[in-house]
Amino acid sequence: MPLYVGAQNTSTQPGSKWEVLGTTNFETSNGSYSENTGWTTDYQLVRCAFSYLGRSSTGSNTYASLSCRFYLADAYSGNGSLSTGNNYQHSNRYRDASSSDINTQADQGSEWKFFNGNSALYWDGEITFRIGTDATNRNTYKHATARIEMHDTSAISIGDDYAEDVTSSSKVIVGAKIYEHGGNNFIQGRVTWYGLKYA
Repeated sequence: MPLYVGAQNTSTQPGSKWEVLGTTNFETSNGSYSENTGWTTDYQLVRCAFSYLGRSSTGSNTYASLSCRFYLADAYSGNGSLSTGNNYQHSNRYRDASSSDINTQADQGSEWKFFNGNSALYWDGEITFRIGTDATNRNTYKHATARIEMHDTSAISIGDDYAEDVTSSSKVIVGAKIYEHGGNNFIQGRVTWYGLKYA
């Protein structure tokens, strides 16, 4: 059944609804990435939610990094092409759970590196991609935002991340890929891609 926002999870409830677009379970099938493409204007936004993404089994301390790239197209049709050039301007603001200090980072590169490329025992978070019917006419860089949790053995850092593709002013985002940017496999955690449909 669909998951409704602000309402019970019943198929007869009116209003906007979340639909599962895809899921990746790294515990049952180890792998280095999860991706989803083919987004359309049936959706107001797409969200990627992930929990406990890591390379460590219980009791080991193998660290993982996490990055994201966009699939771009001229319009909301098809799967687009993965943007891999030096196109991603990204920044974040974060703090440790044990401190009130706010830290900031910024960079530009060939991928959106969460926490600017830092590694963690495991990652939790959500990435939000906006979809607009007239996005290609706005000539603005297309972007995404994220709320990320980076876990270490005895600490957690919580951050807000932002990225835009500087080649995307006449394009739209029709998909995305998140991955361990060292090419290593995740052995735990799950990724789910949701689309919020219009009412």
